[in-house]
Amino acid sequence: MMGLDRRELLERGLLLGGLLALAPHASADAASTDKKLGLIDISASGITTWVYQIAVANMTTQHAKLSGFQRLEPSKSGSPPPIALPLLDDVSAAGVAATVDLIAGRIDRLIELKVKKTDIYLVMSSGVAQRAMPVLKQLTRDVRARTGLHLATVTARDEARLQFDWLVAPSDRGRVFQFDVGSGNTKGGSYDRRGWKGHYADFSIPFGTKTLAAAVKERSPDVDVADFPARTREFYDQAIAPQLTRESAKSLGKLKNPRIILSGGAVWAATVISHPREMISGRDFIDISPDNLNQVIQSIQKGIPYGIVPSDIQGDDRKKLLKMRENVRNVFNPHQLAAGVTLLACMCEQFNFDKAPKITFPTFSGNTWTSQFLLESSSR
Repeated sequence: MMGLDRRELLERGLLLGGLLALAPHASADAASTDKKLGLIDISASGITTWVYQIAVANMTTQHAKLSGFQRLEPSKSGSPPPIALPLLDDVSAAGVAATVDLIAGRIDRLIELKVKKTDIYLVMSSGVAQRAMPVLKQLTRDVRARTGLHLATVTARDEARLQFDWLVAPSDRGRVFQFDVGSGNTKGGSYDRRGWKGHYADFSIPFGTKTLAAAVKERSPDVDVADFPARTREFYDQAIAPQLTRESAKSLGKLKNPRIILSGGAVWAATVISHPREMISGRDFIDISPDNLNQVIQSIQKGIPYGIVPSDIQGDDRKKLLKMRENVRNVFNPHQLAAGVTLLACMCEQFNFDKAPKITFPTFSGNTWTSQFLLESSSR
């Protein structure tokens, strides 16, 4: 599909100052045809800084028939951990000032890495923008006054649409429906036709993996892990299914037997548990089924929430898988894992996903709306 895959990029050492997201076409020999772009992503995880080195040819309209991933396919493995965002804990003038200082410092660092200031983009997630609403105007004004750059904000709908366009080529629009199960909400949508003239219809509900787990715990404080899927299913039937029916009717209801893309942390965790060999192989797309989700739920009910490492996976592959499983444990406790996977299984049942031509998990789908944002912003 593309020139170099992510593993090759890392093996060849194509890293820029420890901050990197490289297009697969990028190489030392092609430096003259590459363009460096900087992105500062302000989210609930903190302030994250990326350097993208993009083949200029991939930014032209001749590649408009491709998805964002096909045009860019970045690897972000070289990025440092996010910087804590002061504004999350201090929605005040002091929090704004501290946040502006950090953003300005990140811009200076990008300039040190030879990224032109005019090629640096700033974006804030919908969740942070909502939380910072009382001081958002002051923040954007102060960022521009201090740095000369615009701080863009997006809505949840923007994030859903950007992620869809990152994952799905225009030629496949009208044939794909996406569900993204985040920690705090579930969102997604579809286009009503193929090509660039289609209308994107989205939906969102205020329950994701972690918020659903919290809601179930509030209703049943003493529930243990083994019973958590059953209690989650009860909550789903009463509180979530009616919302999803209303919300998704405007998008899913217009499609005829669409392919399904499932993304989000719960899908990632379930796939690590149910498809360990495919995950360690580094595949970009992994097909999953409702049966796979139910198998994970059964494992949770048996007291083995994170599954068992297959005995025939040894050596470096075993180390890689153990690291993935450790990451799953660090992100989701057993109750949260049970809530997220049960949510997925219930959605599959409600919308008859077992009859879909294919259900796919794109392994590169985490936080990718920011890459699509950069691609669209820099191509204007």
